[in-house]
Amino acid sequence: MIGRTTIRRINVILFVITFALRSYTDAVYEANGIHGGLVGYLKYVTLIFGIAFCLLQLLNRKKNRVEYDVIFSKEAHYVTMAIVSIITLSLFESLFHTGIEATSQMITELVKLILPILYAYLVLNTFDFEDIYWSMTFVLFFSILGYVLEIGGNTFTLANLQRINFSTSYSPFESHYAAGSAIAMCTFFMYYRKNRILEIISLLFAIATFKRAAVVFAILIFLLPVFFDMSVPVKKRTVNAFKFAFILLTYIYYWVQLPSNANLFERIFKIDAVMFTMGRSGYISKLISSNFVSTGFGSTTMFIGKSIEMDLIKIMLEVGIIGLMIFIWCYFECAGRIRYSLLYMIFVFFNLLTSHSLTNAFSWILTFVILGTINYKEPEDISRYTRRKKRSSENM
Repeated sequence: MIGRTTIRRINVILFVITFALRSYTDAVYEANGIHGGLVGYLKYVTLIFGIAFCLLQLLNRKKNRVEYDVIFSKEAHYVTMAIVSIITLSLFESLFHTGIEATSQMITELVKLILPILYAYLVLNTFDFEDIYWSMTFVLFFSILGYVLEIGGNTFTLANLQRINFSTSYSPFESHYAAGSAIAMCTFFMYYRKNRILEIISLLFAIATFKRAAVVFAILIFLLPVFFDMSVPVKKRTVNAFKFAFILLTYIYYWVQLPSNANLFERIFKIDAVMFTMGRSGYISKLISSNFVSTGFGSTTMFIGKSIEMDLIKIMLEVGIIGLMIFIWCYFECAGRIRYSLLYMIFVFFNLLTSHSLTNAFSWILTFVILGTINYKEPEDISRYTRRKKRSSENM
């Protein structure tokens, strides 16, 4: 019989290996448009093993009658509600327009929503704080290695540094594939600030991947904790206000990109919609000109052959405004009631509004684990977190 300590160590190792494989396959295969074959699927194999060993650890605790607090259950419940709603609305859309039809695209995208919340919930209930901290340290290390593999070591020259242009959003070091891990690691290490070297490395890594919103957010989370206590709770109505704001913003952002509003968009922003959205508004034009009719979740991707890269608009087009409202309301509940985690969720949703990360299962695992750790895990060696035990009943 495998001992409890052994299972715990295996869990941590599987978590690290999963993200090491993710970094490698993204850098070598995904970034170059190459099908990774069996190697490309290995990260999902280790992820499934990670889920299995987390379950084994929980069963071991139950068998030995070890008492422990169950955390992140409310958040898991809300995300499950959102996924079930998306499935239900998708079936209605499919039945109404074509007869019940579950496409491979729909199933693939749904699995990529289900796996992150399942694994994150199990990790948060089996890993202690130190397990998570050291796992994140290794994830940062392997993410940087993957980034260097993707960009190429010979790219890091003084001449290329001088070519960086923030106004035109150009950098030889930009990486779409490393950006998710980079900003997640920066968020984690900037909150706990246990190791100055890891803080600086994670900050520079997030800036180096050169996603404009991520760069601004990384600088914010570097500076704000210097002047404000970002661990204090916020009012529930504040969180609800941001939920309503993103529902409204999604519709407005979609409306201004409609071909019929092209002149209005250019008058307001002094730039045409295609350039402003880096070509993404062209997908909306294509859907409208082709008389797109939703058949459920994943149908826009099936229709144009790729993601429209504006995830909240994608949800609205595929499962309607009701599906969008349920998704935003439920997922935003994962932010918790702490300033810092709410700020992180605002960034995540801004990225969902303007870009594409909805079906990036591994980035969502990191997001959920980070939010759960901030809101529930209490590192004993950091005195400023000792107040957190009192917060569970506040502002609810």
